Amino acid sequence: MAVTPHHIDYSGTCTLEMQDFEKAKDKIFMGPERKSMVMPEAERRNTAYHEAGHALVARLMPKTDPVHKVTIIPRGNFGGATMALPEKDRNSLSRKWCIATMKTAFGGRIAEEIFCGDVNTGAMGDIRQATGLARFRTTPAIACLCCHVPIPLPTMPQKHHSH
Repeated sequence: MAVTPHHIDYSGTCTLEMQDFEKAKDKIFMGPERKSMVMPEAERRNTAYHEAGHALVARLMPKTDPVHKVTIIPRGNFGGATMALPEKDRNSLSRKWCIATMKTAFGGRIAEEIFCGDVNTGAMGDIRQATGLARFRTTPAIACLCCHVPIPLPTMPQKHHSH
């Protein structure tokens, strides 16, 4: 993060506030704000319903990470974003968390269809995210652990010994 003059007080000391870190985090995760982009009213409305759908489903699903921020300000490649942050670090993903997160990913598309009567290309990233998580979960070793799917073990060909 670049230190700008408003971060330096009269004694020459650099001061950063939590909002400075929030802005930096948003820029890293979602890309820079595209302030010059003008979104038509219908597109802003659609994006608002889409992001609200993610937030609502995330709130209703008991195993998802809590929603930290929702925005319809275009950033990077996104027309809007719903950002969830985990409450604690995790080294593994539970089956219930994976399913709840996939449902949350589809919440935006479902809200678009219900409230706008159509879906837009903004849902493609959500479908990609859910598909990637589903593929991860269904890799044979992961499926065994997360989904209770038995993995067929390779069998060794039996050698017939002649005595």
